[in-house]
Amino acid sequence: LPELSHGILVVPITTALHRLAPTRFLLGSSLVLDVGQTIDVEQMRTRLEATGYRCVDTVYEHGEFAVRGSVIDLFPMGSKQPFRIDLWDDEIETLRLFDPETQLSQGKIDEIRLLPGREYPLDETGITRFRNAFRDRFDVDLRQAPLYQDVSEGIASPGLEYYLALFFDELNSVFDYLPDSATLCRLGRLKDAGDSFWLDIVSRFDERQFDRQRPILNPDESFIQIDELLREFKRFREIEFKQDPSAYSLGSSPLPTLSSDSSLKMP
Repeated sequence: LPELSHGILVVPITTALHRLAPTRFLLGSSLVLDVGQTIDVEQMRTRLEATGYRCVDTVYEHGEFAVRGSVIDLFPMGSKQPFRIDLWDDEIETLRLFDPETQLSQGKIDEIRLLPGREYPLDETGITRFRNAFRDRFDVDLRQAPLYQDVSEGIASPGLEYYLALFFDELNSVFDYLPDSATLCRLGRLKDAGDSFWLDIVSRFDERQFDRQRPILNPDESFIQIDELLREFKRFREIEFKQDPSAYSLGSSPLPTLSSDSSLKMP
């Protein structure tokens, strides 16, 4: 999303109200490159440094990168081998793997696709941060808290994405991932839908907040209130459809039904 030059992202307002992992975590754990793609070297350098990569003369270890003229060497956190990116002006001419010991290239590849498997880190640092935050936040018997025990063992327990605040110092919204050039198209009564969703969240919190085996975070720690989200809109250009969108002829097909039927065996 941060590098998207054209495209359409469709987001229900209830989805946009979820707090997300910080962009630095996703960008630092992701690398998507193709032969023929154009890149801005300085922009890439700034992005890598902002996500914790070290600029070095020669790349030997994870988390390092080097820029030497038209060649960028990079050893991503989640990769078994480092990559060598050869540029022709600002276009990727070749992508290669290389041996960090000998610094010799080992063969061409057409693309690089590195994406984090989850929205949170389950490495040693992430687990330690979660355990410390969980103990500070909740006064419960840790031996009777399956979520705490699962994370301690590196298990991605179902629903763990609602505990992102225990993995990170701060969280972001979907708008932090959008390029500055994005235009927002607003459809429907977003304020009413957001307020209704928030009432559901608070009601669920009231029911579950005293569960000592699976304590939950305050709503504000996992979700964004609609008024705060609407203020985020002001960072972008906006188009608002003030009446029923079906009143406009956009030359488009009807949207498919996206809701799931929980009564089905395979919803």
